[in-house]
Amino acid sequence: MAIDLSTAKQHLRVDASEEDALIGVYLLAAQGWVESYTDKTLADFDPVPGVLDAAVLLLVGDFYANREAGAATPAITAAVEALCDPYRAVQV
Repeated sequence: MAIDLSTAKQHLRVDASEEDALIGVYLLAAQGWVESYTDKTLADFDPVPGVLDAAVLLLVGDFYANREAGAATPAITAAVEALCDPYRAVQV
């Protein structure tokens, strides 16, 4: 299951549509973070593993809650890396 705007909003417990564009930006950034870290696109997976979806949601939540920080917080980064590590492409 790839994370869509509706799922991200449900995770954030946001009902209104005023922040849809902002949440969409965070969603794209989170997906890009996971893809960059694993060196794979989420489209490479069929289906997307649930742990990668969880990683995206953790990042979206952190970006939303800490919007002024400019980057994921260290605790979230460590958790997301742990979720993504099994899917990371090995660089030689």
